[in-house]
Amino acid sequence: MKLRNEAMKEPRNLLILLGFICQGYSFDYYFMAVVYALIWYVALSLSREERLLPTWVEEVVALVAIVGAYFLGDALGGRYGYNRLVFIGNGLVLFQAARLLRPLNLREKMYSIAIAMIHLGVGTQVVVDYEFILILVGVLYLLPRSLFALEAEKYRRIAGGRLAGLNGREFLYLAVIMVVFFLFFPRFPVAQGSTSRWQIGGRQPEEIDASLGGAQASDILLFRIEGEAVDYVKGSALDVWDGQTWSRSNWASLSDRVPWTGELTGTVHRSVKLLSYRLLGNTIPSDGYVVRVEGPFVQRPYVADHGGVMLPFDLHRDITYDYWTRLDSGYGELTERERLRYTDLGAEPSPQLSQWLNQRLGQLREPKEIAQTLVTWFQDNHEYELGAPNLDRLAPIDDFCINSRPGHCERFASSLAVLLRMRDIPARVGMGWVATERNDLGSFYNIRARHGHAWTEAWIEGEGWVIFDATPYGTSFNLEERSLGLTVFEWIEFVWYSKIVEFGTSEQSTVVNTMGTIVQETAGLVVRYMALIVMGGVIVFMALYARRRGWLTRRSRRAATTHEQSVREARHFYGRMLRILAKRRLYRARGQTPWEFLRLVETERPRSADEVRQLTQWFCDIRYGQRVLTEPLRQAIQEKLNRIDGAG
Repeated sequence: MKLRNEAMKEPRNLLILLGFICQGYSFDYYFMAVVYALIWYVALSLSREERLLPTWVEEVVALVAIVGAYFLGDALGGRYGYNRLVFIGNGLVLFQAARLLRPLNLREKMYSIAIAMIHLGVGTQVVVDYEFILILVGVLYLLPRSLFALEAEKYRRIAGGRLAGLNGREFLYLAVIMVVFFLFFPRFPVAQGSTSRWQIGGRQPEEIDASLGGAQASDILLFRIEGEAVDYVKGSALDVWDGQTWSRSNWASLSDRVPWTGELTGTVHRSVKLLSYRLLGNTIPSDGYVVRVEGPFVQRPYVADHGGVMLPFDLHRDITYDYWTRLDSGYGELTERERLRYTDLGAEPSPQLSQWLNQRLGQLREPKEIAQTLVTWFQDNHEYELGAPNLDRLAPIDDFCINSRPGHCERFASSLAVLLRMRDIPARVGMGWVATERNDLGSFYNIRARHGHAWTEAWIEGEGWVIFDATPYGTSFNLEERSLGLTVFEWIEFVWYSKIVEFGTSEQSTVVNTMGTIVQETAGLVVRYMALIVMGGVIVFMALYARRRGWLTRRSRRAATTHEQSVREARHFYGRMLRILAKRRLYRARGQTPWEFLRLVETERPRSADEVRQLTQWFCDIRYGQRVLTEPLRQAIQEKLNRIDGAG
């Protein structure tokens, strides 16, 4: 029991436990992290002093586990969305667990630390919440102690009776290495799942029944969008009106263009972090006229005919992507087929509605003026109300317009689009969200399900698709009041996810390009002052070398020997001792530590054991510690060597 408790407190075994937990996270379930932690506990609980299987059997089992895990990942990866390379880590878990069942030699312990670091590398890509900070702190604490324990075991020395931590310089080196690793280590998709929870009331409808009164959506956070002057964020658009409902045709979802290499001149940049991908389907939220999209997509996105950005298949995980857009409307011309589709009314409008429309518009002919006149009428004569009474099922637009009923955004957008089509103006119903919840610290907007909105888009010659919002509050969205504490918390969370968790290949490219620019700008200065730098460097080098060699003053030559010089002398006197003992047929084998060789001397030549033990202690103190040779110590070493040599 005592041995097991000590093993569970050993830094190396705790580092292996962290690796198991990280590998468990790759399944995208907390449960698997707990299972792997239990495997670690059981393995240590069953550990024995004796070896159960020969080494070659363990190696064959490890190879079979790793290869089998790889092919299992190949079989399940496409179905469940996991990267097959991650399954190799599961095979290594079994390998590590088998090694925990018995004592390991020094080489095997080094391998176990290396495998633990592979598992922790997986953790850097799958542990995306605040647990990552705890794992990082654990690694900073356990890794140096694990390595120091191996060093102490190798030379049977423990500094001050306990394991030492990092000094300031070592911590700085480790921090620099971690930053470089974070910035430049290649990213790859590990698990394509997500821990996002399904919540009802967030997915936008694919059709609108204008007769219904509408309901309040949930408060679930769908995504965050970073940028300035964000208002209407588009998901899709509905283009088919059958007299009662609006729906989206197959034509609307077809590709209109691909936003891969569009010209960025005159565009604005947005960054979007998805937080509830299941509620977005294959929709990529965006605003304006998108010309380029970049992100960790499995399939390339495209701009659909309805103006929104889409993927060929549904999203499979929450991602962060960037896009560049023009805030003025899209350009081009409508084909005759498109014009017919966007002016189709499905059925002849009633005489009452036609008469009502003529009264509102009079002799107006300009499409933009017609649209704006109708927007003003709705905003001045109707009220916004969720849960408004249902309209006449057979003639919802007539009932809404003529009787001035209250309504929600979908009812206003539907009615305006129908009225514009009655004047032969191409129109459709835009579906998306309005950005009213802004975080001023981070310059980003929270988009929730309750921010879902519908508006009307009309084709204006020379301008393209232009948004007209007839909803009474649609002309000026008021930003929601946010408390300071909530603003700060959301900003910290945003920075954590967007700058740390989602740091990927695009951010790495930005870092590399920035560094390249800095190098290019610095190169001119380096070339200009190269001669001066080289000359100054030579002078400084010569001065330091002369000082180190004791050339500058006699006093420096008589100064205390540096540790580096002491190490050289220690190797010299230890080597001389080995040569003396070799004459007595006592040879130090390759790979044999000083203390292992000492045990051989104690057995074969006990008369010289005391001298060899003292010389070995001094050698290790100087070579692996911080001890410096002094004149009295040199004399003592010489006396010990003379005694060994004279012992015969």
